[in-house]
Amino acid sequence: MHKVVIIDDEPMVRKRLRTIINWQQEGFQIAAEAGDGEEGLRISRLITPDLIITDIRMPVFNGLQLIRTLRQELPGCYFIILSGYADFQYAQEAMKSGIKDYLLKPVDSEELTAIITRIKIELETNKKQEKAVNTLNDITECTGKPQNIIEKVKKYIETHYADEITLRSLSKEIYMNPVYLGQLFKNKTGFTFNDYLTDVRLNKAIELLTNNELTVDEIACMVGYAAPGSFYKIFKKIYGCTPSDYRHKNVNRNKICEEGMLIT
Repeated sequence: MHKVVIIDDEPMVRKRLRTIINWQQEGFQIAAEAGDGEEGLRISRLITPDLIITDIRMPVFNGLQLIRTLRQELPGCYFIILSGYADFQYAQEAMKSGIKDYLLKPVDSEELTAIITRIKIELETNKKQEKAVNTLNDITECTGKPQNIIEKVKKYIETHYADEITLRSLSKEIYMNPVYLGQLFKNKTGFTFNDYLTDVRLNKAIELLTNNELTVDEIACMVGYAAPGSFYKIFKKIYGCTPSDYRHKNVNRNKICEEGMLIT
């Protein structure tokens, strides 16, 4: 359940907010209430809520002061501001500070439900992302420093490029989750696992194409392509010509250079 704090100097407004919708059904619980901004600040610091619903104009410490203070201390907290028509200028000031949600008194149940439904989705998305990052960090700490992991991956690819390797099979070799390994590799190198593997294989193929004793199909197999058709297709996509055309152009060019050196 996501925790909610209600802050308003009018008891009837607080009561209406408590009862206007089924909070538990929406995935929230009213954790506390406060009758002024100063009390609201103290309670919010203690409870660290996910959502604060606060009036703009209150005695002692107004809603704008409260929001400015708590946005620094509780960066993951959402705010809904309450206001009467006469307070619209204050509400505009709050929205300029980045507060997106504003409700006029008396609060309409449908409007409130629509806002908290969106906030709930955002809160759950944020928690999933945070969990994923924490999991990745935990795995990284257990396995070793990120750069060491990347070097292991690169070395494995450069040694086993001729084999039928995948991110999943490699992740088993170094005891990591394939999803997190793929994310880590992309973040640190700028390449996906498959793009890096393709680059290594094609660079090796370029070296082998200078050897006229090997057929293109044999080279395809030697660099990890069991189906030569896939090799032809990828090679042409990257280099703009077939492996045979590449060999013809480059081997002939090398011969001309060698002959020129012999003549001189």
